[in-house]
Amino acid sequence: MTNVVEAFECAVESILKEEATSGLKWRVEGSGNFNALVRLCIRNIKSFCVRFLCGSNNLALSEKRFDENPQDVMEKSKGKWVRLRPKVKRYMKSLVTVRHHESDSQKSNNPH
Repeated sequence: MTNVVEAFECAVESILKEEATSGLKWRVEGSGNFNALVRLCIRNIKSFCVRFLCGSNNLALSEKRFDENPQDVMEKSKGKWVRLRPKVKRYMKSLVTVRHHESDSQKSNNPH
């Protein structure tokens, strides 16, 4: 998950900066690759987190446990959450940045 979040952060940074982004760890070139990375994150981050916290590779069982009693899962997996939380926080921050950038772009393209 760390690599995916880092790649997502680099992709977001690359669309926000117009100058070269040579100092970034990951380089995401082209809108197709950027869109694929965004889809990967949106579709899979929650399921990865749930499986990690529940300690099971069975996604259906993990999601059922998490959806039925998220507080119980969080209580039992505090140690795992401590490791996972910074990654989720960085991902969410990057996601909000992308949405904000999209909103600003739409406003500048449609001055009404």
